[in-house]
Amino acid sequence: MHRKPSKRRRACAAFLLAALASSGIGPALAESSGTAFWVGCYRLTFGDDASKTRDVRLTDAEVPAHPGSYAVESVPASDADLASVWRPTGATSFRIGMSNGRTGWSAELKAADGAFTGTSHWVDDAGKSGSGYVVTATSIPCAAGATGTPAEH
Repeated sequence: MHRKPSKRRRACAAFLLAALASSGIGPALAESSGTAFWVGCYRLTFGDDASKTRDVRLTDAEVPAHPGSYAVESVPASDADLASVWRPTGATSFRIGMSNGRTGWSAELKAADGAFTGTSHWVDDAGKSGSGYVVTATSIPCAAGATGTPAEH
């Protein structure tokens, strides 16, 4: 059974997605650079907190409400209730954001030493925000049932 997200949850997700969209990078960059370089599976780590590690797949499925943004899938799909998007921001960088409707975070990740690294910025549905963890995205093979393998970076 799938329940409809609460107004508060939708508002937080909308705020996070709007913050991601207002990063100053328009759809023209995504169109001109394509998505093939980034599409695939990644292990996201958050500082030294192993409990927050999560695997995701960046897709080339556009998010119509946010031109130039693409869907992120959780692997496994147990975290499917997260509103998650990503967008290219440069030749070797991308911005990613996730929200569960109560809290959310985004980070611009840049290529460094075989992975992508950046600092997360979080927001909650009460309007509090701040800096969070150093986020690292490392390419991993996609598990059975997930398609796509990222390019070698």
